[in-house]
Amino acid sequence: MKTTIKILLLLFVLENNCVAQYNKVNTMKVRKSNHCLGVELTNLNVLYQGVENPILIVYSGNRKLLVKIDKGTIKETEPGKYVVQINEGRAATISMYEVHGNANKIIGEKKYRVLAIPKPYAMFAGKKSGDEITKALLLIGSLSVINDNFLFDVRYKIVSYSISVNFGGDFKTENFIGDILSDRQIVTLTKLKNNQYVYIEDIKVQLLDGGCPNMILPAIMLRVRG
Repeated sequence: MKTTIKILLLLFVLENNCVAQYNKVNTMKVRKSNHCLGVELTNLNVLYQGVENPILIVYSGNRKLLVKIDKGTIKETEPGKYVVQINEGRAATISMYEVHGNANKIIGEKKYRVLAIPKPYAMFAGKKSGDEITKALLLIGSLSVINDNFLFDVRYKIVSYSISVNFGGDFKTENFIGDILSDRQIVTLTKLKNNQYVYIEDIKVQLLDGGCPNMILPAIMLRVRG
């Protein structure tokens, strides 16, 4: 009989038990045996701050399994599936125990690096800082947050930002809470002329999970053309 075990990062080989963990799935077929077979990507032993890190633990023993982490929290969402959340520190250890009555016997542990997620950047109406934008698109555009250097599916909430325009040496700045243009910002933008610059600054965003404090993203400078 063949058993399919999904394994990527964490592997413990015991006499009659197997514990495995993954964030992404590679599939390996293992023939029935007293041992488990797996592959570990040792350079990817990473937990990220402020996001839900999915963990799968495959355990073939007949006792209750207890899973702990020394930093943050680990929660079982359904049999064998866990979510780790951690907001600080540089390392964490996940430990697994078999429950023997009132005593627990450790059967394996794995140390992880703890990293902050790569910092995202903002775009306005699909334009990056330094791009040109038409006045028509500027007036109907909105901010978006991009993190194309990170494999996790993370979403952000735009908390607030400001728009500044230089009118003859006098900077006009309008602040707004949210991710769309305010009426006052629109009035300011309608006064823009060709080849003028608009500065979108103080862009404050937050992970929708709420696991990290607000982040300030780099400003966006756009040149109005057409």
